[in-house]
Amino acid sequence: VRVRHDGRKRIESLPIRLTHPDKVLDAASGLTKDALAHYYLAVASHMLPYIEGRPLTLVRCVDGTGKSCFYQKHKNAMLPADIGSIEIVDKKTGNPEPYITLYTPKQLVELAQLGVLELHPWGSRNADIEKPDRMIVDLDPDSAIDWKTLCAAANEVRERLKKLGLESFLKTTGGKGLHVVAPIRPTNSWQAVKEFAHNLVLDMERDAHDLYLTRMTKAARKGKIYLDYLR
Repeated sequence: VRVRHDGRKRIESLPIRLTHPDKVLDAASGLTKDALAHYYLAVASHMLPYIEGRPLTLVRCVDGTGKSCFYQKHKNAMLPADIGSIEIVDKKTGNPEPYITLYTPKQLVELAQLGVLELHPWGSRNADIEKPDRMIVDLDPDSAIDWKTLCAAANEVRERLKKLGLESFLKTTGGKGLHVVAPIRPTNSWQAVKEFAHNLVLDMERDAHDLYLTRMTKAARKGKIYLDYLR
């Protein structure tokens, strides 16, 4: 939706034709496939800088959120022909696999036709897959943690990163947690960045073990914030 100079709204035409545009993808909000497509078109200029030119994992809810959703990371014949792909060698098999990647607003809008409600980009770009250019700390709170405490924890992550010479920004997740994202130069390996992030959250856990947890064990998360450094 764009607002004209006279205050009236107009709907921009989509670059693709949707099948079943009135299909409801989310019953709670009433979100239709058509509304999702127009949303992707409207935010494309804001979203693409964060996801374009990277391998993506999609969460597809083709029958809506009330039914089973599934992850898809590989391009196949069921996807539109112009959806991009990047060949990445599987480290277990040694075989190249075509990972999904996007570059254009049209490709983003096509995800609505596929029932894509979540997009998860890699922390590296297609041009240099083995050198991440962003580090993410995911703060995943137990239900007992209030919003104010969670926000304070995110600020603490940012302050610790700043002391280490890294500026960061906050990203909401669509769930109950928060992501603190630190852009970095793509000069280090995944292993080196992982070790750096792990040491960061271990320090936080040692300083406030009653609030922070770095282990994935769900049974131990009661009343705590899980600091996931593996993003």
